[in-house]
Amino acid sequence: MNLKLKKLEHGMARHKQMKRCMLLLLTLLPACSVAGMRFNPAFLSGDTEAVADLSRFEKGMTYLPGSYEVEIWVNDSPLTSRKVTFKADEQNQLIPCFSLDELVTLGINKSALPEQAQAEGNNCLDLRIWFAEVQYTPELDAQRLKLTFPQAILKHEARGYIPPEEWDNGIPAILINYDFSGNSDRGDYASDSYYLNLRSGLNLGAWRFRDYSTWSRSGNSPGKIAHVSSTLQRVIIPFKSELTLGDTWSSSDVFDSVSIRGAKLESDENMLPDSQSGFAPLCAVLLKAMLR
Repeated sequence: MNLKLKKLEHGMARHKQMKRCMLLLLTLLPACSVAGMRFNPAFLSGDTEAVADLSRFEKGMTYLPGSYEVEIWVNDSPLTSRKVTFKADEQNQLIPCFSLDELVTLGINKSALPEQAQAEGNNCLDLRIWFAEVQYTPELDAQRLKLTFPQAILKHEARGYIPPEEWDNGIPAILINYDFSGNSDRGDYASDSYYLNLRSGLNLGAWRFRDYSTWSRSGNSPGKIAHVSSTLQRVIIPFKSELTLGDTWSSSDVFDSVSIRGAKLESDENMLPDSQSGFAPLCAVLLKAMLR
């Protein structure tokens, strides 16, 4: 019995000694505090009133609201490049500012949006208000904007489809391509001959003008200009075709091609999406899909 009491008293003494050691260690440790990040405007100018508001940088925003040239990705696929206006949301994070018409060009189905969103018109729409699956991921350091939209509000277009509004006619330009050759004979009968092959063109808007002419001279005879052909072309977007006026050739899909002078309207497969311009079977495995 005495032995048990001695063990109990010994254990209580060790417990009290441990408490004293812990209290001593706590008094020796320095006091720790957590402070938020703050940019001192005095480092930028002696007049702190003249320095812009730096509080947004203290909250993790490294870019100011404004317009930036970015490459737009929709559901992990590159779509287009354009200048996008960004604004700060309630959490002081940058979000893109798109009007209803701009969202339609990004593949949004206008009829799938609620009436309140359609009534906003050209105002800045934040689809996260109505669809929790919508995500904006601006990567301005890489000039990229990643958008995540649920399939329920996207238009179901063929793979590789590009809206006609995104097509570019190119810049106005004057084209000149020539090939000049000559021959000089200094024998018993000296003679010189020259030949110029000239292909010129003019691009203006959707119209393309092309002309093919030649010039030749032989011996002492004067030079002669020969006109070979002239064509005027442009694309007809609603018909997915190309209109050609002037000197051209007929299609050789069925019969041999023949030279004609007049007008020709023929379909152009280059205006179709990649998935519709060929007839080879395509086997693909979808590992990831935005089905929400």
